[in-house]
Amino acid sequence: MNGKKILNNLIIIFVIMNVVLYGMNLYNYKDVNRLSKERENHLVKVLNDKNISLNAELPKFDKMKELYFSRPVDREKNLIDYIFNGKERHSTYFEGVHTHTDDNETLIFNKVGERGRVFYSAKRPVYRVGNLPSLNKFISDFSIEDEQYIPLGHKFDDKNDNIYFFNEVYEDKKLFCNEIVIKVAGDGVIEARAIRYTPRKFGKESFSVIPVDAALYKLAYEVEFDEKMEIVDVSIGYYLEEDLIGNEYIFKSLPHYQVTMRNGVKYYINAVNGKIMI
Repeated sequence: MNGKKILNNLIIIFVIMNVVLYGMNLYNYKDVNRLSKERENHLVKVLNDKNISLNAELPKFDKMKELYFSRPVDREKNLIDYIFNGKERHSTYFEGVHTHTDDNETLIFNKVGERGRVFYSAKRPVYRVGNLPSLNKFISDFSIEDEQYIPLGHKFDDKNDNIYFFNEVYEDKKLFCNEIVIKVAGDGVIEARAIRYTPRKFGKESFSVIPVDAALYKLAYEVEFDEKMEIVDVSIGYYLEEDLIGNEYIFKSLPHYQVTMRNGVKYYINAVNGKIMI
């Protein structure tokens, strides 16, 4: 009888220990991408040793899914209608590049290579902007579907003109591959470029991603910086690597960290395998 009781007690102890271990593992998993102060301090020290300063909030999240895209929708006709609005223009078609221009504005559509890329320029600004919110009209004209864009960075070029970066947000996730970049001189838009791959659906299964500090350590140890660099933004979202864009109608994108430096250079770190791209 005593032997049976001892056995039952051992079984109970074994079950309790497994429950505790499961709880500890669950807690550790949930905390892996939420840096403690000690981890963040160590990250800052290592980056400083590698000639990099960190001046950005770090993203906090759990698991993520794949996101499936299709190629950009041809929006040449729509943008011509928005930009020229019936004005007389001259059009040329040469080796897959379509150019439309009047005496002031120019639209160029790339039909090969990075198909879907659009370039805009104006000798005399038509879109007058006084501040970041007033760029909404230009963003709206370049967003012919139900796209939503958020500002994700700003810098000055060598002429001290303002360069604004906007990325699409799809179901609360940032799409680094879908962008509108706008150059403002004085109070008007003089140049812009845009591309938008069409987001279709998320994958069914979530999977673990590399913690943000591990991704930044990888950047620090694999990229040589000859001058002092400052990280001003770290975000996680979706980015399209060229080798994942196939000939099929649908292709997938994996989560990536976007690391933006003070000088405007952006590094993309695959949040699954750690591959670094500029």
